[in-house]
Amino acid sequence: MTLTTNRLRLIALTPPQLAIATTNLTDVLSELGLYITNVPQQDIELSQKIYAIKCNNIAAHPAEWLFCTSWQMALSSGCVIGEIGFKGVPVDGTIELGYGTQEQYRNRGYMREAVTALCRFGFTQAGITSIKACTYRENFASQRVLEVCGFKEIGVEDGLLVWQLAKTKQQDV
Repeated sequence: MTLTTNRLRLIALTPPQLAIATTNLTDVLSELGLYITNVPQQDIELSQKIYAIKCNNIAAHPAEWLFCTSWQMALSSGCVIGEIGFKGVPVDGTIELGYGTQEQYRNRGYMREAVTALCRFGFTQAGITSIKACTYRENFASQRVLEVCGFKEIGVEDGLLVWQLAKTKQQDV
């Protein structure tokens, strides 16, 4: 599945692609006509660990795999500039959002586009009433993305600021 914004394509890795990406992200991206540049090895290794967790979530909830997978954020050139996704299946109508952008693509509005698109998609899914996101207190850029996208800060959880976006009546249409 692919979501499109003005400048980005958000490509959901299928469960088999995600499983391969746990050890070889480059091959999966190549298969999709995508590529990455200048990503530190430790960032790739962290992503691969997260993919393994996501694979376990998909194994437990195969019908809800779109809530568990990684969505690659790609420019029209095919260059992947970040990732976004939900952190698992809904709990009481709420899904949690997570994201990251490669450093050289920050502060250009890409994440705002991606968050807006994935939230729109999330609210089209049955039973979703809110979307949650967490940020470090010192991550002002991420907080700004959430504010611009309509999220409200609602508290603190495990030392992280908690943000929430509630579904509106307009999103029911």
